[in-house]
Amino acid sequence: MFKKKLKKYDLGVDMFGTKTFLYVGDMEEFVAAANKEFKCVDNTSLDVDENAGATTFRFRTKKDFINVIWLSKVCIKMLSHEVMHVVHNVAELADIKLCRETNEIFAYLYSHYFVECCKALKIISK
Repeated sequence: MFKKKLKKYDLGVDMFGTKTFLYVGDMEEFVAAANKEFKCVDNTSLDVDENAGATTFRFRTKKDFINVIWLSKVCIKMLSHEVMHVVHNVAELADIKLCRETNEIFAYLYSHYFVECCKALKIISK
């Protein structure tokens, strides 16, 4: 069986105690790799809808909270959508609710994560 190359990017973003990784490639390879790499304290394993083209998970390990974005292919629309999930995960962990007073925090988080993803994928230069 021919395996597609799964690519993993460590975004190097450690914000509010979370780390974020981006995977691009085959769903089955992603599920196997993520279940192997991220040992969750509650033994949660990934379960991705076979019709999904992208998804985001949040794991809690013994040391960290980890956001994992998976894209089946590089697609700005899917990436943008998944980054918003990461922003909400990070804000929830930091107990920041979206409202008029925190709107700028969400905008900053979103632009930071989105730019870091685009840099990793070489959509924009560093």
